[in-house]
Amino acid sequence: MTLKGAEILIFPGEFNLTTGPLHWKLLLQAKAVDNQIFTIGVSTSLNKNQSYQAYRHSLIVNPLEKIIAEANSEEELLIAEIDLNEISIVRKKLPIIKNKRNNLYQLKY
Repeated sequence: MTLKGAEILIFPGEFNLTTGPLHWKLLLQAKAVDNQIFTIGVSTSLNKNQSYQAYRHSLIVNPLEKIIAEANSEEELLIAEIDLNEISIVRKKLPIIKNKRNNLYQLKY
């Protein structure tokens, strides 16, 4: 999606209370860095009547893996200013995508 022009990727998820603290932020930060874009992770808020307890903690990550907004476990609306110009600045400093060797990556069916 990044190679086709996506600037923000949104990932819904309901990591549990074991995998959430270990992986949720890390995976979203890695996706932001690998793709040099903004990532948004969206999870449910705390519902004590639910049998499955999700980790929660929706968040927004910039292209350099900095978390610019993070919700807690309660219901919350995240509002953050996203400057899409950051993407081109990052890509000029770290030309990962520009230097990608597409000839090495081919999908064959």
